Order: sequence, then C-alpha cells, then structure tokens
Amino acid sequence: MDIQWTATALEKARNIESAHRPGYFRLVMDMSGCGCSEGGIVHLEYSGRRADGEREVGTNGPSVYVEPSDVVYYDQTMIIDYSEKQRTFQLKSRCQWLNPMMRCVIPHRNSTDRAMRAKENAYEYRSFTGY
Repeated sequence: MDIQWTATALEKARNIESAHRPGYFRLVMDMSGCGCSEGGIVHLEYSGRRADGEREVGTNGPSVYVEPSDVVYYDQTMIIDYSEKQRTFQLKSRCQWLNPMMRCVIPHRNSTDRAMRAKENAYEYRSFTGY
C-alpha cells in the first residue's frame, strides 16, 4: 500500500505540522457507533504518538501510519487530497472514495488506545479543516 498526497493536501499537511507539536499522521478507522460490521469511517489524525503495531505507509510527503488490520479496507494506491470548497481532506483511490469529507483531528491527549477512543468523553477531539 502507498499513499500519494496531492499538492494541495501536501500544503495543508505541512501547515498542520508547522502549527503543532511534532507528530505523526495516521489513518484511523473509527468503527464506534457506525453500526458497520465491515468497516467504518476513516479520518486523518495528527498525533504525538503512534499506536503499538502501526505500520508506516510509503508516501510522497509526510509519513502516514495505519493499523495492519485496517489495510484490508484500502486499495493498493490511495490518494489524500484537499477540497478548498469543503475545507476538508479527502481519501480516495482510482476506484472508490473512502471519505470525501475526511477531517484531520488532533487529539488533546496523546492517547492511542482504541478502547479509550470508544468510551464517551475519554478522548477529546479538536477538528481542524481550515488550514
């Protein structure tokens, strides 16, 4: 699997990196509350820590980390784009859209435990789309 950042998305990612503490971009598959047995909603996260076992994906820009168990949901080559009109990132491939309005979240806390994210109020998010 590899990820290609478009020029617009790459610029927005660099803005996030320069505005916040050193960290990592992660694609996080959130399955809590979606009622899906075969997937969930994927979002981009910029976090100070990586979860144990996450693997780095080759990119043309900042490194992106994914859970090995989530790789099944992605095509071989994924594209991270940015929509100026919607002010959100987009995750797509040549064959499908995984999330046409993908937010980039920056956790207030550096928790990476999925069980904690599933608990209400255990994990606070601050959504950044206006970079």
